[in-house]
Amino acid sequence: MKRSSSVVLYLSLSFIFHVSADPAPYGKCTDIEGHHYQLPGKGHKTDSDGCIITYEPDECHYLCYKPYVPRAEVVQWRNRPDGTWCLFTYNRGTSIRTEYVTVHSTCSQGKCG
Repeated sequence: MKRSSSVVLYLSLSFIFHVSADPAPYGKCTDIEGHHYQLPGKGHKTDSDGCIITYEPDECHYLCYKPYVPRAEVVQWRNRPDGTWCLFTYNRGTSIRTEYVTVHSTCSQGKCG
């Protein structure tokens, strides 16, 4: 009897540890249309609307992931608010002799400068 209870305890604990070692950090999620998805891993920022920022090609424009909306709206390109500080680089020289200058500027409709 003692041996069977220790086996049951061992199997129970190994099952618990196996289940808790699932590679999906947030578990299984389902969107509002019933499709399964997995949130991006830790380290991603979110904007003020809760959209998970997954790619920022520049300081004024970014791609975000919003799994809790209809599927046509899950991935969205968004602009930073107008007036957000950014770095703007331009050529102050000529086409023959380039001279790049970087200055502080602000975002306006998704563009810096």
